[in-house]
Amino acid sequence: MPIFDISRNIAASYTNTKGAILGDGKGYNVETSLTSLGLVTYNKVKGSLVIYSLTQRGREVASLLEETEPIRARKSQL
Repeated sequence: MPIFDISRNIAASYTNTKGAILGDGKGYNVETSLTSLGLVTYNKVKGSLVIYSLTQRGREVASLLEETEPIRARKSQL
């Protein structure tokens, strides 16, 4: 899924979403980005189109996070 679609689905800004996934060296460290932690992978598909996907480890972490009350509450607000 492209970053724009991810940010829309989670109700976050494009800049924050991209920073969390890739790290931007400013508000988000590259070393602790979702890609560096092995939670997200990406593939350049066509031209500048990049598709991001959760890894198996990312799916496991997401599943654990969805079980927490604050995450469920926010998800129901979307």
